[in-house]
Amino acid sequence: MTRTTKIKRNEWDEYEVHLYEDGTHVEAATYFTDDKEDATLTAKAMCKPITDPAAIRCTSFLSQISARG
Repeated sequence: MTRTTKIKRNEWDEYEVHLYEDGTHVEAATYFTDDKEDATLTAKAMCKPITDPAAIRCTSFLSQISARG
C-alpha cells in the first residue's frame, strides 16, 4: 500500500491534511489545524508504515467508511 499526503490551506486559514492510499482519498482521515508545523508533522506521521495491529484495524475501518461514501 502506498500512502501519500497533501496539505492545502482553506478559506478559513486552516491547513487541511489529506491522506491518499494507493491514490484514493481517505476522506475520513482528513485532519484540520491552524498550525503549519502541526500539519507538516501530521502529514509525515500519516505516511509512516503501520506496524501496530490496532492501527491496521483502524485504517481498514476508515477505508471501509470512505468506500461507502
